[in-house]
Amino acid sequence: MKSYSVWAAAAVMCLGLTGCHRFFHASAPTGQVVATVAGKEVTLRELQAELGGATFTDPKQQKAAQERALELIVARKLMANAARAQGIDKTPDFAMAEDRAIDDLLANALEAKVVKSVPAPAPDEVSRYVADHPASFSNRSIYDLDEIRFPRSNDAAIINGLRPLNTLPDIAAYLTAHKIPFQQGSGSLDALQLDPAAADAIAKKPGEVFIIPVNNAVVMAAQIKSSKVVPVPTDQATKLATAILTRQHSEEAARREVASVLQAGVKNVQYNPAYQPPPPPKAPAAATNAAS
Repeated sequence: MKSYSVWAAAAVMCLGLTGCHRFFHASAPTGQVVATVAGKEVTLRELQAELGGATFTDPKQQKAAQERALELIVARKLMANAARAQGIDKTPDFAMAEDRAIDDLLANALEAKVVKSVPAPAPDEVSRYVADHPASFSNRSIYDLDEIRFPRSNDAAIINGLRPLNTLPDIAAYLTAHKIPFQQGSGSLDALQLDPAAADAIAKKPGEVFIIPVNNAVVMAAQIKSSKVVPVPTDQATKLATAILTRQHSEEAARREVASVLQAGVKNVQYNPAYQPPPPPKAPAAATNAAS
């Protein structure tokens, strides 16, 4: 479902009002057409897209969600028709926003097409991945931690200053000296929540302080107090490894496609000299010699 604006909120409020949207005509839409707005069809496929792939086990909940989604579609189309009637679609600002929206949609659609074409990882690759990452599967651990949580920083100097610190008291002192707020306490961590490479690194040095992101805004510095091994069942490990490898392959395929498109297309780009980007860095001498 889309985020709400004033018109979207008004459309939802309108749902409960008799006569607000319950109009029936002799030639009411049927089959795959769920409604018409000023003669333009709203299809079942469009309604399903508005629901964003949501599924329902309760038919009453499904019906309510469909009604809500349809009301939003109808309201959006009515508002768009009103904007066209006022000539808003002919303004320079709208044309610029429309071009950007279309470009975004096409770029995302191309990426989705590339991702969809990526084959599932082979069974032997999945088995090898599980075997290569015991800290996430056969030796998966749940850790009890002493931890410090603090805001994530993009300041390179702050990040570099944290790197050599290997005790929680040192980290707390450093954060205090730089007036960075933090919370100190205890917690737990399941290795299954970590990227397998990070889980492997933590398992190899169980007594050392490690720093990992909690989310996009918070970072955690932690030290293991105790742990217990809880192996992941084979069938679950296979599913998890398959999902990880599928994501990795998809991301790599998308990166290759982006690099290919940009490399092929940039030669046809002409810049105003005032906005000419800097030239790419030269290849290292060793790489240049090896290529010649």
